[in-house]
Formats: sequence, C-alpha cells, structure tokens
Amino acid sequence: MMLQIESTDKIITVDGVACRCWKGVTASGVACEVLVHRIAVDDQQDTIQFELELRELAMPSGLACDLNESDAQRIGELICTQDNRCTSDPLFIVQQRHRIYGLDKDHTEDHLWWDAVNNEEATDEEAAGLYAIDDDGGDVGAWVRIGYIDRWEFVTACFTERGCQDYIDAHGHNLTAPRIYAASAYRNAEFIAVRKLLASFGSQK
Repeated sequence: MMLQIESTDKIITVDGVACRCWKGVTASGVACEVLVHRIAVDDQQDTIQFELELRELAMPSGLACDLNESDAQRIGELICTQDNRCTSDPLFIVQQRHRIYGLDKDHTEDHLWWDAVNNEEATDEEAAGLYAIDDDGGDVGAWVRIGYIDRWEFVTACFTERGCQDYIDAHGHNLTAPRIYAASAYRNAEFIAVRKLLASFGSQK
C-alpha cells in the first residue's frame, strides 16, 4: 500500500500514550488518519533538516477553508520576490499624514504660509512669492508664516508592499497623503510563522 501523510496539530491519547494524528490518503484516494507515537530517521541522513520539517504542521482545517489558495499563492510569490527594503521580516504599513499646525517658526524647520482670512494654505507658487516678499521686509497682507510638524498615523498592515498599494488605490481618497512604510517584525514569532507559511505557497509554483 502507498500512503501519503501530512502532520496536523491534533494529539490523541491511545492506551495512555499520546500520539500525533497525521491525515493521510491512499494512492486510490481513500482518506484516513495515522496515529504516530514515535518517528525516527537514519543517522546517515540530514537529521537537522528532518527535525525542522517535522516541526511543520499542516494548516488548520478552519483556516484552510477560509483561505483562497490562489490568493495565498499570489501573496506567497510576492513575499518571495518583492524588495524587502533591507528589512528583516518586513511588515508593510499604510500610514497617513497628520499635520499639526501653529508651531513657532523659530522652533521647527518646516513652515508654510496660511491665509488668515480664507483659512487655506498657500500653493507652492504663492509660497515662493510670499517668502521673497517677507525676506525683503515687505507686506504679506493676511498671510501668516507658521511652523508645523507631521505625524504619521497607522492605517493598516500587509504582508506585501503590493497589498499596501492596492489598499491605497482602493481607499486612498479617504486618506491624507498616504505612504507605505516598511517596519520589521523581528522576533515576532507569530507573524514570522504565518509569513513563512504564505511564502511556502509561492515557492510551490
């Protein structure tokens, strides 16, 4: 009999002995379960690689039902091929700008011109003219030169930069100056495990 089996996270106790349940299928397509108490490999083989593979578990059945395989493969391919921006285990984040106005112009390097009558910011062309007038000591009328700082707020996170760009393309009209930032999930075991799982889908193609 030929039997293909795959490890799961299910543990069953048989006659007082804990066994891991492996799901299997015969060459003719008959599904079955295999209860494994011990497993070994010839010491002439690559035991380190074997131990690493032995720790891998099949995707939980609930997740498998909810996850579209073609989407998982697409995401996995992007994880394997994208520019990770020199970042370990990158977590790509969509951020939007939150600008804080009203700082004294002597306490920040960022300034703009504000129309105190119409409550609007000067365009780049208007600002250039206003800077020139102000530098010459001229009258800028209702325009006020004020300082500001920008804070970047979290919007959402994706496994891939493409996922972030797709989000911006769909929802960017509701965001202020959105950008994509690559953070690191270094030592985040949960995120890294899921990222590796998705990457394995991409490497199967």
